[in-house]
Amino acid sequence: MHLLIFAIIIQVLLGYTEEAIPEIYIRHLGIDDPSGFTIRWDPIEVKNGTDPIIGIKIKVWRTPCRIRTFNHHVGDQVTRIVKSERLKFNRTTLPDELPELVSIVKPDESSLSVPHVDPEVWYHVRAIAFTATAEGPHSNPIQFKINTADENDKEKSCERIISQTAVADEDIAPTVLIKEKSSYVDF
Repeated sequence: MHLLIFAIIIQVLLGYTEEAIPEIYIRHLGIDDPSGFTIRWDPIEVKNGTDPIIGIKIKVWRTPCRIRTFNHHVGDQVTRIVKSERLKFNRTTLPDELPELVSIVKPDESSLSVPHVDPEVWYHVRAIAFTATAEGPHSNPIQFKINTADENDKEKSCERIISQTAVADEDIAPTVLIKEKSSYVDF
């Protein structure tokens, strides 16, 4: 408890709180040959007297997949579909896992190139400015994947159907059975 109070006092005395550190705004993501990417962000003000911004961290996560099972109804036929899909993140959410890559650049830089990422895998990218005592807010989220024509690479993709199985009416709980022309029901 005393350590937390001490850290807060130091941040106040040095003049930078998390809210005062500027938020990075990622403006551009470009795909580089053969399988890398470059991001560019708006430059930020790095001077603040006693606690200047000393760097920018760029964090890259593999976007986690989730497995969904649902029933697809067409007429009297029901198909159970097991599908893998990527999780989506917004400004206020981050992946629970540690980033796959963390790069640190000087505070006056405004771009970073990553030479290689796996094709057909979704990635989530954020940037964050930091001082010696605090980190600012995470940047706007960027999510992307590099497409490929290679079928072996497509097997890595989150967005794929794992299985489709015909289902008898007696195997479906009445609460999820919807007899419409075409519908999807999560359970």
